[in-house]
Amino acid sequence: MKMTGRDLIVFIMQNKLEDTVMFELMSEAEAAAKFNVGITTIRVWYEYGYITGGLDIGGTLYLLKDTPDPRKKEEVK
Repeated sequence: MKMTGRDLIVFIMQNKLEDTVMFELMSEAEAAAKFNVGITTIRVWYEYGYITGGLDIGGTLYLLKDTPDPRKKEEVK
């Protein structure tokens, strides 16, 4: 299924989602501070797929606020 920008706007309006927070983003600088690393490290992690869900807008990488620290792997049970 493909969704155009117009489809998305109609969906939002029909479902009264105009003021609903769907997700929160942090900039690469905020992510670097959160993980106590440099911005370059954040970009490398993103480029190598250690962190996903990023969005590059105007040369700045934005990630979901709940992006986990890639250095902390979940234990497989």
